[in-house]
Amino acid sequence: MQTLSGKRAAFLLIFFIFAVQTLSLFRVLPVHPACGRIQNLGNGAHVLINCDSAVFMKDAQDPRRLIDGQSVYQDRPLYSAANWIISKSLIAIGLPNRSIPVVGNSGSVTIYSEIFYVGFLSLNFVTLSTAVLLTIKSFKNRFNEPKFGVLPFLIIFNLIFLMSANELTKTFFWTPHSQMFNLLLPGFAAYLFTAKEKLLNKKFLILVSATIGVLLFCYSLLVLLFLVVILVDKTQWKNRLRLSFLFSLPYLIWPLIIRASGGHYININIVRFKEYVWIYYAAKSGHLPQQLFSNELSFIKTLPVIPLLGLSIAFIFWLYKNKGVASIHRLFLDVRIVFFVIYIGVYSLMGYYARRVALGPILFAEILAFGYMLGCSMKLTLSRKKFVLGSLLGMQFLFWILTHGPMQ
Repeated sequence: MQTLSGKRAAFLLIFFIFAVQTLSLFRVLPVHPACGRIQNLGNGAHVLINCDSAVFMKDAQDPRRLIDGQSVYQDRPLYSAANWIISKSLIAIGLPNRSIPVVGNSGSVTIYSEIFYVGFLSLNFVTLSTAVLLTIKSFKNRFNEPKFGVLPFLIIFNLIFLMSANELTKTFFWTPHSQMFNLLLPGFAAYLFTAKEKLLNKKFLILVSATIGVLLFCYSLLVLLFLVVILVDKTQWKNRLRLSFLFSLPYLIWPLIIRASGGHYININIVRFKEYVWIYYAAKSGHLPQQLFSNELSFIKTLPVIPLLGLSIAFIFWLYKNKGVASIHRLFLDVRIVFFVIYIGVYSLMGYYARRVALGPILFAEILAFGYMLGCSMKLTLSRKKFVLGSLLGMQFLFWILTHGPMQ
């Protein structure tokens, strides 16, 4: 096989990512989904319009909602605002537009502009593709063959399926929603842990920090990426902490900017769901231990069973290879494991629990487990490596087909 150029390889990767999402249009959906409506596209294809998508559509079509307090997603304004810029530009150059009425669960009708809807899908695709490409880049040291042979192909396809063929993409890719950023977080984190040398470069460090600071306006939990920036170089942690705070500052003062401009800001996550502040209220009422136990139990129930089973098997195998429980302390010397513990801990203390939320840290753990599996397979013959990777790819495809979702 001839060596693929970088542009050609990137094009093929993007094509396969899109192909995977296109196949999901033909999956079986429940007649009455828990949160959303099914929109038939014809020829057996259909999409699930999530019940929250109406808010994102309204925000993109009228961004003033993000300032005057009408939107419940003021904490992630850039996702809708970016679509407003894209869609308005396309309309300005004369691209034909059509309005589609969509009836929500409440019976109310929301007008979906075709261009704005496609704009959200474009943002979802860019976000998902970036997550996949960053994950693949974090495994670049595994591609030892000078030519694009079968082994690198199997590694890449396993990573494509890991990141883009899951219940979260099946539920949220084809509908306006910010959940693709829940996939970007583990992919970006995996990449940054392999970019330690690059992060020693001040310009690259500032670029990464500025990017994270901007992305907070799309999905605030991406703030955990600053933790990666700090952990990868413990000798400079104070400087990196200051830098992280500096680039977090615009997002932190976003509510003040809205109020100073005469707007009204409400963080629905805190007001309605009591995210994280439940700890304060539970402690104040004297019921913190009981509430903590109840919330952790609720979080555990949202963890995906099959991925968790696979991770448990990988951990048992790791214990066997590393001579038992006595070696666990060495595991926590790995900064990636430290990050994972904090990552899943932050999510478990949120106070709002859903399977889509829990998938992010589990995906990060799966990326680590996949890397460990590749390391263990180094001593295997080439044919056995291909068999292991091919079998894993087949299982991923099977589970993706058999799990219908949708997530709530």
